[in-house]
Amino acid sequence: MSNKTGGIPLVPYRERWEEGKLDYGVGVIGIGAIVSWAHLPTYEMTGLNIVAAADVDEKAREVAKKRWGIKKVFKDYRELLELEEVDLIDVAIPHRTDKNMEDRVQVTKDAADAGKHILMHKPLARTYQRAKEMVDIARQKGIKFAINQNSRWGPAHFATRNLIREGFIGKPQVVMIENISPGGWNSESMDEPTFRMLEWSIHHYDIMRWWLGKTPVRLYTTLNNHTNFTILKFDENIQASLAEITLLQGGANEHKYEFRVEGTEGVIKGRQGWHSFMKMPPDKLEVYSSHSPRQVEWLQVRLPANPIGLGGHLYGGSRYDISYPYAGFLGSMADLMQSIEQDREPICNGEDNLKTMQVMLAAYKSAKEGREVEISEIK
Repeated sequence: MSNKTGGIPLVPYRERWEEGKLDYGVGVIGIGAIVSWAHLPTYEMTGLNIVAAADVDEKAREVAKKRWGIKKVFKDYRELLELEEVDLIDVAIPHRTDKNMEDRVQVTKDAADAGKHILMHKPLARTYQRAKEMVDIARQKGIKFAINQNSRWGPAHFATRNLIREGFIGKPQVVMIENISPGGWNSESMDEPTFRMLEWSIHHYDIMRWWLGKTPVRLYTTLNNHTNFTILKFDENIQASLAEITLLQGGANEHKYEFRVEGTEGVIKGRQGWHSFMKMPPDKLEVYSSHSPRQVEWLQVRLPANPIGLGGHLYGGSRYDISYPYAGFLGSMADLMQSIEQDREPICNGEDNLKTMQVMLAAYKSAKEGREVEISEIK
């Protein structure tokens, strides 16, 4: 961690995927927008083994066959679960309605009964009770149950976690995240305030928890159809803020995502780039640390700048040195695979994600009731 090249800290921005088993057979359940523009492109460019897919929509099934070359495609996901070559499933079915949530629970139960490990796209559920129901099913059946909080594996986010864990900035004191996004699909948040919580805020509440290694004690949130402002108190020494805005005016590519972590011995500041999707600049990460021999300068951390894994420099494996958002979707799936091989819990396992669910639901409760809410109130 402390080695420097030209004043640039060589900070790991991903796990050593080359050293694990990444050829497990994957079955994809749900082939909607997020799977088509993120999951499947990522799996294709990194050589993962997609053996089957299922979707109730005929057009989606045609896309799976013709665009992605998936040979075994089903209308009924239960036929997919019968395949011996499917070791785990990537579930990305909707979460918007009560019926959607019933479907998610049923898929979890059927997959667990079939002995298939699960990667469930976030948000896990709309209620804590539904989320816990799925986590309990997976635990009782002894399968690995990971939640696809893909932002954890964004290169800037992952490197920030390592800088914090290695004590590069001392003890964290303040975390700030600002996310300003254009309209487009985000415009749905104008019609349903909870959309922003479910699609965006849950990423950032989860990232804060992961960076700090703890869950906030209480929070206060204001929320309307295009903004979410949250103040989180982790303990007497750590506070965090989240500001999220869906633009009412502006260009389609005006997406700004920046963060800052202030510690007792330094500062980390960065941005997460969606350049491969929204023509934004790539991830950027800088650190100022009293441990650096050149204390007066910001040191820029080397991160991948190419969405397709060319010119990689970490661990000698350029296939996996990809930029965000693809790095995030690789990380979620690759970690689940290595958790199977190593017989450990996935980094973002169901039990851990219940805590993120508590934070998100506490924020919504705070906004609805106009008061500070203890995280422990969500049960």
